[in-house]
Amino acid sequence: MDPLSKAGLTPEDLDIEPTEYDIRTMHAFTPQEGRYARYTEPLRHITSEFEWVRRRLALESEYLIGLGDEFQNYGGPRKRLIEHPFSDNQRKALRELYTGFSELDFVRFKRIEKETDHDVVAMTILALYNMGDIFDPDLMERAMHIGRTSADMDSNVFSLMVRDIMKEYYVPLIAGLQNLFIRKAEEWHKVPKGYPRPFTVIAAQTHEQNAVPTPLKKVVANIASALDQEISKLVVSGESGYLPFRLYGKMGGAVGNDSAMIAAYPGHDWQSFYRRLIEGVELEYQPACDQDESNMRFLELVDIIKRANLPLLKWADDYSSYLSRKILKKKTKKQDRGSSIMPQKVNPWRTEGGETSITLADAELEVFDLLAKQRKQGDLRRNFLKRYFPVPMSNIGIAIGRIYEDLERTYPNFDGIDKELLENPAIASASMQTILRASGVPGAYDMIVEKTKGKTVTPEVMEETVGELVGGGVIDTEAGEDIRNIFIHERNTGNALERADNQLKEAEKTLDRLANAYEISL
Repeated sequence: MDPLSKAGLTPEDLDIEPTEYDIRTMHAFTPQEGRYARYTEPLRHITSEFEWVRRRLALESEYLIGLGDEFQNYGGPRKRLIEHPFSDNQRKALRELYTGFSELDFVRFKRIEKETDHDVVAMTILALYNMGDIFDPDLMERAMHIGRTSADMDSNVFSLMVRDIMKEYYVPLIAGLQNLFIRKAEEWHKVPKGYPRPFTVIAAQTHEQNAVPTPLKKVVANIASALDQEISKLVVSGESGYLPFRLYGKMGGAVGNDSAMIAAYPGHDWQSFYRRLIEGVELEYQPACDQDESNMRFLELVDIIKRANLPLLKWADDYSSYLSRKILKKKTKKQDRGSSIMPQKVNPWRTEGGETSITLADAELEVFDLLAKQRKQGDLRRNFLKRYFPVPMSNIGIAIGRIYEDLERTYPNFDGIDKELLENPAIASASMQTILRASGVPGAYDMIVEKTKGKTVTPEVMEETVGELVGGGVIDTEAGEDIRNIFIHERNTGNALERADNQLKEAEKTLDRLANAYEISL
C-alpha cells in the first residue's frame, strides 16, 4: 500500500521546493515565528526591529516639520532656530526618510549603532546622512531631535505600535471569534428536520453533575456575553461616534519638565505644539510625565485584554467536556488522525493548544505592571520591556486562531444530547420540588431527595411519584400536569431564550461599534 495514500496524497504532491517562508519558519527560534507563524505573521509588519526604526524616523521627521511651522509663532528673545517653514519639496524629502526606508537603510543604521552604542543617536545620524542637499546640513544637525529625550520618541512609537496591534491584529481576531460564537449560538439552536424537540436543549451541569435543562444557545450566549463585557471597553464614545481605545503620547524632555526647550526658547507655549503633534498621530496628549508617561492607560488596556481571555479559557475548558459527553462533535475528513495509536479518538487539540497559549500570555502580561515602576524619574527597564509586548499578543493570536478553527468545525451531536436527556429525567427535580412547595406540600425538597439522590432515576419512577401525589390528594390534577410538563425538557428552560437573545443582541451591537471604530470588516 502506498503510504502517501493514507494522507490523501500522491508522489507528485511532494515534488515541491521550500519557499522563503518555509525556510524562515523551519529555522525559527520561537514557535510563534515557526510552527505557529500563520497565526502571527501580521505582527511582523507592525512590531519588527525594522518597524521600530522606521517609526522613530517618522516621528522625528514629523516633529521637525512641525517645529519648522511652530517657530513662526515664536516671538521670544532668542533667534529662531528655523527661520522659515520647510518647503513642499523639503517636507516631501523629510517624509521620504520613513516612507522610503529600506532594508539597506536598516543595515546602515545597525552599522552606525555599533559605533554609537545608542539606537536613537544612530537613527538621527542616518537621517542626517540621507537628507540630501536641499537642506542646510548645519541647521539640520542642530534642529534634529532638539530638546528631546529618547523616551519622547520611544514612548510614542510604542503607543503607535500598540494602536496598530489592536487595529490590524487583535481586534479583527477577537471580533471574528466573537462573531463566530454568535453565529454558532444561532446555528446550534436549530434542530434537524424530524427532530422531536423544537430547539436544542441539553443537560446543564453544576459541580460536574447534571443539574437542569438549558438551551445550547444560552450556553454559547453566556460565553459571548462575558466576552462582550470586556471587548466593549475597546471603543469609547466621542463627539463624532465611537472611537478606538486611545493611548497616551508625551513630549516632556529628560524628566517631563521640558526644561531644555524652555531654557533655549523661553516664554513660548511649547505644550500646545506638543499637543497638536501628539493628537495629529492619533494619540491622546498626556502632559503629566517624567522620562516616560505613567503607562497607566496602557495597563488599563492590558487589563481589558487579560479579562477578555477569561471567557476563552472557560470555553476551552468546557469544550473538551462537551465533546466527551457527546453533546458536541467535530467535523473530520478521512485523513484526520486524532491519535497516533488510538484510532477511535478525535481530540480537541487545537483548543487545548489555545488554552495553553492564553495561559502563557496571561503570565507574560502580568510582567507589564513593571511599566508603572521605574527608578526615580527614569531608567531603561520600561523601554526594554515594551519591546516584548508582541510576545503575549502573539500567543493570544495563536489561541484565538486555534479556538476559532475548532469551533468552526463543531456541531451538535443530537444522538448524544438525547441519550443524556433520556438518562437523566431528574434534571426536572428543581422545578418539580418548587411546584410542590407552591402547592403547599410540606417537606417537598426532602421528598425529592428521597426519590433521586444517589439513585438511578427513570421516567417511570418520576411518573409513578406524580401519580402517587395526585392519587393521594397531596396535589391537585393541575399541579400534576404542570409537573409532567416540565419533564418535556424544552418546556423547562425558564426565560433562557429571551435572555440569550438579549445577550446576543448586545454582543452584536458591540461588534458593530468595533467594526466602525477600528475600520474592520467581519
